[in-house]
Amino acid sequence: MRRLTVLVVSAMFAVGMAGIAVAGSLDSPGLPPAGSGMYTIDQVYNYLSAGTAPTAWSYFQGPATGPTVSTMKTMKQIVEAVQTPFAQCDATAANVESGKKFFSTQSGSWGVQTGTAYIPPTPTWYVQYGPAGAGLIVKIGSSPGMYVARWTDNAGTDFGATKNQTAAMSWASGLSWLGKASGWRLPSMYSEMASVCANKSSLGAYVASDTWGDYTTQGGCPSSGCAGRFSDCQVNCGYPCSYSTYVRAVRTAE
Repeated sequence: MRRLTVLVVSAMFAVGMAGIAVAGSLDSPGLPPAGSGMYTIDQVYNYLSAGTAPTAWSYFQGPATGPTVSTMKTMKQIVEAVQTPFAQCDATAANVESGKKFFSTQSGSWGVQTGTAYIPPTPTWYVQYGPAGAGLIVKIGSSPGMYVARWTDNAGTDFGATKNQTAAMSWASGLSWLGKASGWRLPSMYSEMASVCANKSSLGAYVASDTWGDYTTQGGCPSSGCAGRFSDCQVNCGYPCSYSTYVRAVRTAE
């Protein structure tokens, strides 16, 4: 009986040793693979609550120090950090411009959604201030044409005041009007002045007497300047720079 017991124990020991030999080395076969790095709970919390971009090692590494009460967040804290702001996000696809992506937190439509609402485009500058809008300017000509101030007792005509040629040029180049702080000028002689006069019916009230004026030209001074007459659209040059006329601002169309 004793001999049998010894044989059984010896057999079990041999089997155990054989199992250990088959198991091989328990050491790690190598470094963690690339992409195995992980975000910390604190980084996840800061990303969801404040949008702070998280960063992670390219491969897994153990923490350098143990967690502390001041930085360690619980899953409960993470959920509570986003519950309140998520509940305030009540936009639906009908509220968001068509084609724009947004993240819905509404039950039944959770996740990235696409807006379906039609949002009217912002009116162009000319639509805003031209005949379809405030009616303060008119576009004349093409390629590219020019925007011309209407005679509506506004800044674009210096409120109906007259100026000599030198003062008129300075006034026009320094004009800040209708959201444009630069680019205003006087019409150039002959072609632009004649075009303005040819479209006088769309420019509101104008001086229709034989008095020269209502618009002047850039160029000419300091030696001489030009002026036109709305009654017959005649343009004459050679006037001294001290000669005063009404003024009208224009700008090259965009």
